[in-house]
Amino acid sequence: MVGQSKTILRVSVLCALICCLVLVSRNDGDARRQDPKPSSRPSGQSQAATVTAENGLGSPLVLSGARPGSDDLNNTDVIFSLTNVSAKKIRAYVIRQTVESAGQRRAMTVLTNLELTKPAMLPNQSQVEYSSYEVLSDQRHAITLAVEYVEFSDGTTWGTDSGKAAEVLSGERAAVAILSEKLISVLKVRNTDDVFKGIDLVASAMEAPAERSEMWKRGFQKGRHSVVDRLKRAGRTGGWIQIDAELHQLARQSKGVQQP
Repeated sequence: MVGQSKTILRVSVLCALICCLVLVSRNDGDARRQDPKPSSRPSGQSQAATVTAENGLGSPLVLSGARPGSDDLNNTDVIFSLTNVSAKKIRAYVIRQTVESAGQRRAMTVLTNLELTKPAMLPNQSQVEYSSYEVLSDQRHAITLAVEYVEFSDGTTWGTDSGKAAEVLSGERAAVAILSEKLISVLKVRNTDDVFKGIDLVASAMEAPAERSEMWKRGFQKGRHSVVDRLKRAGRTGGWIQIDAELHQLARQSKGVQQP
């Protein structure tokens, strides 16, 4: 009888311990659910950026409608319009972008050579462009855009060429002229894959002259890559016929370009 009582007592104590463990576990689980770890907030701006367009006196290319590209504070795109207010066609331009925030300042220039992507801008023609900026702090950013340099289709220019854009453009045009001329002479009608291989082979063999400046060489490399990309896009949409048409258009466009 005594042994049976001891057994009952042991079982009772064990049940009590189990109940305590269950209660502790539940309370701990509730605590975790009620007090979750704070989620990490992505770093970025706390306020929307302000974007300002500055137009210099007599600028042939006018900036307008400059604004953030999105309401999303983590988006750093900028959108703006450009209008050719001159009486000449514009084939290239440089936009200076300045970013300021929390006492920090960054400035950069962006060169656009329309000959590599689209026709020159006609007088009174407008087009929408995009840019992006570097986030300097979590405070408000002030972005200022200004046209710094313009090159017309007749070779004349406007503005200050502080970044040696003319050197870069010269290298780009030389690469376009040389590569288009070589490709016209070697490419024949065949399947698109073979044409792509031929384009890559000829382009990879091109080297900028050693005596040219670094800016000129940079333009040469950019021009070479731009031609390859342009021809491959044409091939993917229209096959050999479109490649051939693009090649001859590039050759006509490059007629008279001084080659190294």
